[in-house]
Amino acid sequence: MPASHRLGEEGQGMALTQDTLIRARIGHAAIALGRMTGALQLAAQYAGHRQVFGKAVGDHQGIQWMLADMAARIEAARCLVYSSAQRYDRRDPETSIHASIAKMHSTDLCMRVVVDCVQVLGGNGYLNAYPIERFLRDAKMNQIGEGTSEIHRT
Repeated sequence: MPASHRLGEEGQGMALTQDTLIRARIGHAAIALGRMTGALQLAAQYAGHRQVFGKAVGDHQGIQWMLADMAARIEAARCLVYSSAQRYDRRDPETSIHASIAKMHSTDLCMRVVVDCVQVLGGNGYLNAYPIERFLRDAKMNQIGEGTSEIHRT
């Protein structure tokens, strides 16, 4: 292969690879953030419309607290993801650690949030008629891609 096809300078391949991994990990964290935000919106909307025992599911305090806890955790994850992206932009030498933390935390939280949203929808959460069932499958893949949470903990 001619040298003109090379990315970067000779001997810089590992640095380019590491940079790509850092960006991908921040990207996975951001994707998880979007997915769990969407799942929460769907669950909150459903809870406002679905009637159980004569009132909306969302009128039950247990569901309200469940949704509120998810919203608070999502906002904390958002701060972590944004902070990691800012570190990358500043070329902070600790970025790789923070990218791993953001990826691990956000994708694990996403899985938890989506499972809780399926719980709010009950049996309807498994139906193709509601996108939450796809969110569940995608959340697991997001958790595995670019290194599992166990790898990031190590």
